Amino acid sequence: MSQTDHHATAPDSQTVILPDAASMPLWQAALFALFGGLILNLMPCVFPVLSLKAFAFLSANYKTEANRRLEGVAYTLGIWVSFMVIVGVLVALRAGGAAIGWGFQLQEPLFVALMMVLMTFVALSLSGFFNISFGAESAGQTLAAREGIQGAFFKGVLAALVATPCTAPLMAPAIGFALTQPLITVFVVFSLLAIGLALPFLALSFIPAFARLMPKPGAWMEKMKEALAFPLYLTAAWLLYIFDRQVGAVATLLLLAGLITSIFGIWLSKQGEGKVLRAFAILFVLGGVAFIASKPWGDLTEQAAEVAEDSQPYSDQRVAELVDEGKPVFAYFTADWCITCKVNERVVLATDEVQAAFKGGGITVLKGDWTNRNAEIAAVLARYGRAGVPLYLYFPAGSGEAVVLPELLTKGAVFSAINGSE
Repeated sequence: MSQTDHHATAPDSQTVILPDAASMPLWQAALFALFGGLILNLMPCVFPVLSLKAFAFLSANYKTEANRRLEGVAYTLGIWVSFMVIVGVLVALRAGGAAIGWGFQLQEPLFVALMMVLMTFVALSLSGFFNISFGAESAGQTLAAREGIQGAFFKGVLAALVATPCTAPLMAPAIGFALTQPLITVFVVFSLLAIGLALPFLALSFIPAFARLMPKPGAWMEKMKEALAFPLYLTAAWLLYIFDRQVGAVATLLLLAGLITSIFGIWLSKQGEGKVLRAFAILFVLGGVAFIASKPWGDLTEQAAEVAEDSQPYSDQRVAELVDEGKPVFAYFTADWCITCKVNERVVLATDEVQAAFKGGGITVLKGDWTNRNAEIAAVLARYGRAGVPLYLYFPAGSGEAVVLPELLTKGAVFSAINGSE
């Protein structure tokens, strides 16, 4: 396959071709980043943090206009700082020759494990099991006081961490462009991406009319806070699934043992005020987290996902062989931690109609699994101007030129790619 495969023209308007990252002007990449960050608020990856943001929205009437603005800035700063740290690590690792891309941190089982623990702790706090202190508050202070600037910053950090696995449609070309440019360009593009993600909260913080639209505060908000914990529990369950797929059942058991040890420590702290009891509680909490951080599962690296019966593992060599044989090829690149990928596979690729079209057209399906790091797949993504998964390619019979399908896949896009090449 040539370096210009990503310029292949699509047979239908439903097929989307990404702009060439190398030739994209900075203003266009910046605009894509801003709107991509805004759209990211609607992506499945960010839904869990919407629980925390929704509670902040609902409690807006508790606060003065000055406090709302400070919290809006703190939330934005939390997202920005997190993006800068993630991008800094990404750029440094790529400069060192590592084949990684956007969302790389979820390819590290330890990071997934710690995120799962964090989500569980935050959910337990919202459920009233204990209180996470974001500032210098006491037990007698109101709910409004507990929603401080540090809490807003923390929500921003959490939003950035859970958002990175997603790639909104306008983000892909912007990220692909930025990662090939000087550091100042990287700074500009990812700063605008952070502002786009924070924009809805900023609007609520700086426009009083929006805050006045929120329901009047009352005792019902405590129950609402408890209810909003459940999306975070679901996120913790999803992260546990990813972790299990990456390193296996034994490692998952060890992770749960460490988590339960920490939760026991939290429970113990609620049983009294004695110094000895508190010391034991801290020991259990920190001991459980330290146990997880020590990676007790060692070097367990079970294959993250089994290749389906009707597909084969992706490789450039296999594509070349099939093309030489005059056979059409459909290649899809996915990861267990990519929610967009899994939605596309469930509602499009796994449907009877699409499967029948593959079989009827004699199309060989190749699957590129990027759940764990894979240098060959990273190279394919870079070749087609993508910073991460999903990526869908169709190679017509006897052609090495790929048709690039949209990230948000539809049956129509698949059918038009197949039928348009016949």
